[in-house]
Amino acid sequence: MFRVNVSDNKPYHSQRDNKIRPLITCNVTSMCMALLYSGYRLPTPVGEQDEDALEQFMLTDSHVSEYYKTIDPVEWQKWQNNKDNPKVCTPPNEYHKVLCYGVNLWLEKEVDVFLPSCSMKQVIFQFLKGKAVVHSGLWDGFHHIICSVGVISNQDLSTVKTVDEIDLAQVQSIIVDDPYGNYATKYQDPNGNDVVVPYKDFIAFTNTLGSETSKMVHLIS
Repeated sequence: MFRVNVSDNKPYHSQRDNKIRPLITCNVTSMCMALLYSGYRLPTPVGEQDEDALEQFMLTDSHVSEYYKTIDPVEWQKWQNNKDNPKVCTPPNEYHKVLCYGVNLWLEKEVDVFLPSCSMKQVIFQFLKGKAVVHSGLWDGFHHIICSVGVISNQDLSTVKTVDEIDLAQVQSIIVDDPYGNYATKYQDPNGNDVVVPYKDFIAFTNTLGSETSKMVHLIS
Protein backbone atom coordinates (compact mmCIF):
# COMPACT_ATOMS: atom_id res chain seq x y z
CA MET A 1 0.00 0.00 0.00
CA PHE A 2 1.40 3.40 -1.04
CA ARG A 3 0.57 6.54 0.94
CA VAL A 4 1.57 10.16 0.44
CA ASN A 5 0.36 13.16 2.45
CA VAL A 6 1.80 16.59 1.67
CA SER A 7 0.41 18.00 4.95
CA ASP A 8 2.40 15.70 7.24
CA ASN A 9 3.98 17.67 10.12
CA LYS A 10 2.30 20.90 9.00
CA PRO A 11 -0.43 22.75 10.94
CA TYR A 12 -4.08 22.15 10.09
CA HIS A 13 -6.33 25.24 9.90
CA SER A 14 -9.93 25.25 11.12
CA GLN A 15 -12.43 27.78 9.79
CA ARG A 16 -14.43 27.57 13.00
CA ASP A 17 -12.15 29.98 14.85
CA ASN A 18 -11.95 32.54 12.06
CA LYS A 19 -12.72 36.06 13.20
CA ILE A 20 -14.25 36.98 9.83
CA ARG A 21 -17.35 35.03 8.71
CA PRO A 22 -16.28 31.60 10.01
CA LEU A 23 -19.27 29.81 8.47
CA ILE A 24 -18.46 30.85 4.89
CA THR A 25 -14.67 30.96 4.81
CA CYS A 26 -13.94 27.34 3.96
CA ASN A 27 -12.54 28.74 0.70
CA VAL A 28 -9.79 30.99 2.08
CA THR A 29 -9.04 28.53 4.89
CA SER A 30 -8.55 25.66 2.44
CA MET A 31 -6.50 27.91 0.19
CA CYS A 32 -4.18 28.96 3.01
CA MET A 33 -3.62 25.32 3.95
CA ALA A 34 -2.91 24.41 0.32
CA LEU A 35 -0.39 27.23 -0.03
CA LEU A 36 1.40 26.40 3.22
CA TYR A 37 1.48 22.66 2.49
CA SER A 38 2.87 23.44 -0.97
CA GLY A 39 5.79 25.36 0.49
CA TYR A 40 4.70 29.01 0.36
CA ARG A 41 5.07 31.62 3.10
CA LEU A 42 2.02 33.83 3.51
CA PRO A 43 2.06 37.63 3.91
CA THR A 44 0.01 37.48 7.09
CA PRO A 45 0.50 40.35 9.56
CA VAL A 46 1.83 39.38 12.97
CA GLY A 47 -0.98 38.44 15.33
CA GLU A 48 -3.51 37.61 12.61
CA GLN A 49 -4.70 34.21 11.34
CA ASP A 50 -3.72 33.39 7.78
CA GLU A 51 -7.28 32.85 6.58
CA ASP A 52 -8.53 36.08 8.20
CA ALA A 53 -5.75 37.99 6.48
CA LEU A 54 -6.60 36.51 3.10
CA GLU A 55 -10.33 37.04 3.62
CA GLN A 56 -9.79 40.69 4.56
CA PHE A 57 -7.69 41.15 1.44
CA MET A 58 -10.32 39.55 -0.77
CA LEU A 59 -13.08 41.76 0.64
CA THR A 60 -11.25 45.09 0.60
CA ASP A 61 -8.60 45.18 -2.12
CA SER A 62 -9.61 47.50 -4.95
CA HIS A 63 -7.82 45.44 -7.61
CA VAL A 64 -9.74 42.33 -6.59
CA SER A 65 -12.99 44.27 -6.77
CA GLU A 66 -12.15 45.69 -10.19
CA TYR A 67 -11.26 42.23 -11.53
CA TYR A 68 -14.55 40.86 -10.22
CA LYS A 69 -16.42 43.73 -11.89
CA THR A 70 -14.66 43.02 -15.18
CA ILE A 71 -15.44 39.30 -15.38
CA ASP A 72 -18.98 39.37 -13.96
CA PRO A 73 -20.46 42.87 -13.59
CA VAL A 74 -23.94 41.58 -12.67
CA GLU A 75 -22.76 39.42 -9.78
CA TRP A 76 -20.27 42.10 -8.72
CA GLN A 77 -23.10 44.63 -8.45
CA LYS A 78 -25.12 42.21 -6.32
CA TRP A 79 -22.14 41.97 -3.98
CA GLN A 80 -21.76 45.76 -3.91
CA ASN A 81 -25.41 46.10 -2.92
CA ASN A 82 -25.36 43.33 -0.30
CA LYS A 83 -21.93 43.27 1.30
CA ASP A 84 -23.43 42.73 4.74
CA ASN A 85 -25.66 39.89 3.56
CA PRO A 86 -23.57 37.26 1.73
CA LYS A 87 -26.56 34.91 1.57
CA VAL A 88 -28.00 36.91 -1.33
CA CYS A 89 -24.77 37.53 -3.27
CA THR A 90 -21.43 35.93 -4.05
CA PRO A 91 -18.56 37.55 -2.13
CA PRO A 92 -15.17 37.59 -3.92
CA ASN A 93 -13.76 34.73 -1.85
CA GLU A 94 -16.66 32.50 -3.01
CA TYR A 95 -16.14 33.16 -6.73
CA HIS A 96 -13.43 30.76 -7.91
CA LYS A 97 -11.88 32.93 -10.62
CA VAL A 98 -11.79 35.91 -8.28
CA LEU A 99 -10.34 33.83 -5.44
CA CYS A 100 -7.58 32.65 -7.77
CA TYR A 101 -6.83 36.21 -8.89
CA GLY A 102 -6.84 37.47 -5.30
CA VAL A 103 -4.52 34.74 -4.02
CA ASN A 104 -1.96 35.47 -6.73
CA LEU A 105 -2.20 39.19 -6.05
CA TRP A 106 -1.84 38.62 -2.30
CA LEU A 107 1.31 36.55 -2.76
CA GLU A 108 2.57 38.81 -5.56
CA LYS A 109 3.30 35.79 -7.73
CA GLU A 110 1.38 33.35 -9.92
CA VAL A 111 0.97 30.30 -7.71
CA ASP A 112 -2.73 29.38 -8.07
CA VAL A 113 -4.27 28.11 -11.29
CA PHE A 114 -8.04 27.59 -11.31
CA LEU A 115 -9.20 24.80 -13.60
CA PRO A 116 -12.94 24.17 -14.10
CA SER A 117 -12.15 20.73 -15.53
CA CYS A 118 -9.23 18.69 -14.22
CA SER A 119 -8.71 14.92 -14.13
CA MET A 120 -8.12 12.95 -10.94
CA LYS A 121 -4.87 11.73 -12.46
CA GLN A 122 -3.70 15.35 -12.52
CA VAL A 123 -4.86 15.83 -8.93
CA ILE A 124 -2.93 12.80 -7.70
CA PHE A 125 0.13 13.83 -9.72
CA GLN A 126 0.07 17.11 -7.78
CA PHE A 127 0.45 15.16 -4.52
CA LEU A 128 3.45 13.36 -5.99
CA LYS A 129 4.99 16.79 -6.68
CA GLY A 130 4.44 17.81 -3.05
CA LYS A 131 1.48 20.10 -3.77
CA ALA A 132 -2.02 20.27 -2.25
CA VAL A 133 -5.23 20.86 -4.24
CA VAL A 134 -8.37 22.87 -3.38
CA HIS A 135 -11.76 21.39 -4.38
CA SER A 136 -15.35 22.58 -4.27
CA GLY A 137 -18.13 20.07 -3.75
CA LEU A 138 -21.11 18.85 -1.80
CA TRP A 139 -20.17 17.42 1.61
CA ASP A 140 -22.83 16.06 3.96
CA GLY A 141 -25.45 17.82 1.89
CA PHE A 142 -24.01 21.34 1.80
CA HIS A 143 -21.75 23.24 -0.57
CA HIS A 144 -18.25 23.27 0.81
CA ILE A 145 -14.57 23.67 -0.12
CA ILE A 146 -11.81 21.40 1.16
CA CYS A 147 -8.09 20.90 0.68
CA SER A 148 -6.99 17.51 -0.64
CA VAL A 149 -3.53 16.55 0.57
CA GLY A 150 -2.77 12.97 -0.39
CA VAL A 151 -3.64 9.53 -1.66
CA ILE A 152 -3.64 5.92 -0.55
CA SER A 153 -3.21 3.48 -3.44
CA ASN A 154 -2.38 -0.15 -4.10
CA GLN A 155 -0.10 1.13 -6.86
CA ASP A 156 3.47 2.05 -5.98
CA LEU A 157 3.31 5.69 -7.04
CA SER A 158 6.91 6.38 -6.01
CA THR A 159 8.10 5.36 -9.47
CA VAL A 160 5.49 7.35 -11.41
CA LYS A 161 7.03 9.91 -13.77
CA THR A 162 4.03 11.01 -15.83
CA VAL A 163 0.32 11.59 -15.24
CA ASP A 164 -0.66 8.77 -17.58
CA GLU A 165 1.17 6.18 -15.45
CA ILE A 166 -1.32 6.64 -12.58
CA ASP A 167 -3.83 3.78 -12.35
CA LEU A 168 -7.04 5.15 -10.82
CA ALA A 169 -8.39 1.62 -10.41
CA GLN A 170 -5.73 1.10 -7.72
CA VAL A 171 -6.66 4.21 -5.68
CA GLN A 172 -8.23 3.37 -2.33
CA SER A 173 -8.69 6.77 -0.67
CA ILE A 174 -7.99 10.48 -0.92
CA ILE A 175 -6.74 12.25 2.20
CA VAL A 176 -8.30 15.65 2.86
CA ASP A 177 -7.92 18.49 5.32
CA ASP A 178 -11.46 19.75 5.77
CA PRO A 179 -11.56 23.18 7.44
CA TYR A 180 -14.96 22.54 9.04
CA GLY A 181 -14.32 19.08 10.48
CA ASN A 182 -14.90 15.40 9.73
CA TYR A 183 -17.76 14.80 7.30
CA ALA A 184 -18.01 11.15 8.42
CA THR A 185 -19.35 12.37 11.80
CA LYS A 186 -21.75 14.80 10.10
CA TYR A 187 -19.32 17.46 11.30
CA GLN A 188 -19.91 16.73 14.98
CA ASP A 189 -16.14 16.23 15.14
CA PRO A 190 -14.58 19.63 14.39
CA ASN A 191 -11.19 18.08 13.60
CA GLY A 192 -10.92 17.74 9.83
CA ASN A 193 -7.20 17.01 9.76
CA ASP A 194 -6.12 14.04 7.58
CA VAL A 195 -9.62 12.68 6.97
CA VAL A 196 -9.34 9.52 4.87
CA VAL A 197 -12.14 9.58 2.29
CA PRO A 198 -12.90 6.42 0.28
CA TYR A 199 -12.14 7.15 -3.35
CA LYS A 200 -15.70 6.51 -4.55
CA ASP A 201 -17.00 9.00 -1.98
CA PHE A 202 -14.45 11.62 -2.94
CA ILE A 203 -15.48 11.30 -6.58
CA ALA A 204 -19.15 11.58 -5.60
CA PHE A 205 -18.66 14.59 -3.32
CA THR A 206 -16.36 16.84 -5.38
CA ASN A 207 -17.33 18.93 -8.40
CA THR A 208 -17.99 17.83 -11.03
CA LEU A 209 -19.94 15.35 -8.89
CA GLY A 210 -19.35 11.75 -9.94
CA SER A 211 -16.68 12.51 -12.54
CA GLU A 212 -13.06 11.32 -12.51
CA THR A 213 -12.10 13.45 -15.49
CA SER A 214 -13.70 16.83 -14.80
CA LYS A 215 -12.91 18.19 -11.34
CA MET A 216 -13.15 21.90 -10.48
CA VAL A 217 -9.87 22.64 -8.71
CA HIS A 218 -7.24 25.15 -7.70
CA LEU A 219 -3.80 23.74 -8.50
CA ILE A 220 -0.81 25.18 -6.66
CA SER A 221 2.34 25.48 -8.75
